Amino acid sequence: RLTELGITATPLPYQRVLLENSTTMTYRGIPLRVPRPAIWALHKIAISQARSGRDARLKMIKDLENAHIVVNWMGKEPILAELEPFKGKFRKLFLKGFALLKERYEI
Repeated sequence: RLTELGITATPLPYQRVLLENSTTMTYRGIPLRVPRPAIWALHKIAISQARSGRDARLKMIKDLENAHIVVNWMGKEPILAELEPFKGKFRKLFLKGFALLKERYEI
């Protein structure tokens, strides 16, 4: 909990995927560590299927919409290429989410 900001931090599922696949950029002289765009989209698609709770459907739609922006910009091939090393539950979540993304946006 960050009381001075009035927020409670919640761990992001599969955060390691983002941290281990990042790059550094500089914004206004400040170095920032950010996920590579294809990895960020891959993560958003997978996480869209891991949502639970009261707002799960709304958050899933938001995740897929955000991922679609990157997929539309990069094309689906670079994102699918990044999927190669991932196995298990993360891969299954991604494939389920990607099927919904293809259906929703006809990519």
